[in-house]
Amino acid sequence: GMGKRICQELGIDDEKTRITFYGHCSEGFVPLARYSFNPNIQQIGRLNYPDGEGIIWDTWTDQRQRFYAPRKDREARIKHHILTGVSRETIEKFNMIPRCILGLRLDPELGVVIIESDNILKDSHLSTLAGTRLLDPILPVLKTLRPVYSDLAS
Repeated sequence: GMGKRICQELGIDDEKTRITFYGHCSEGFVPLARYSFNPNIQQIGRLNYPDGEGIIWDTWTDQRQRFYAPRKDREARIKHHILTGVSRETIEKFNMIPRCILGLRLDPELGVVIIESDNILKDSHLSTLAGTRLLDPILPVLKTLRPVYSDLAS
């Protein structure tokens, strides 16, 4: 429900967008919750995303991320992921290779939130997400789940 509310507040609740909350533990990043209006891109694939790889890691280390590729340039999207340390073989298994990605670190101990879309996501979406209290209701839930992140990764 929180993902839906955030997407609605940002005006991005549509068929081409999803939001995922990831917790961080010694095994890497664990997907905790995902929302999309479109059930075809709501499915969570991997149970664990390793440290040092992908936009999730870049968001974790840099606190904020934004990626944009031209709509029809699938290869540019793939190259971006390869530059972030994800193998082409892994990328080919993605159920979504988004045009735009926004990432925000939630807390140095909790994890990140990633919004992916085939529509254009703006810097203002990321600024709104970071600068408002939209994430406040989810933070206590993530703090409660923190002790079991490692269990969820396996």
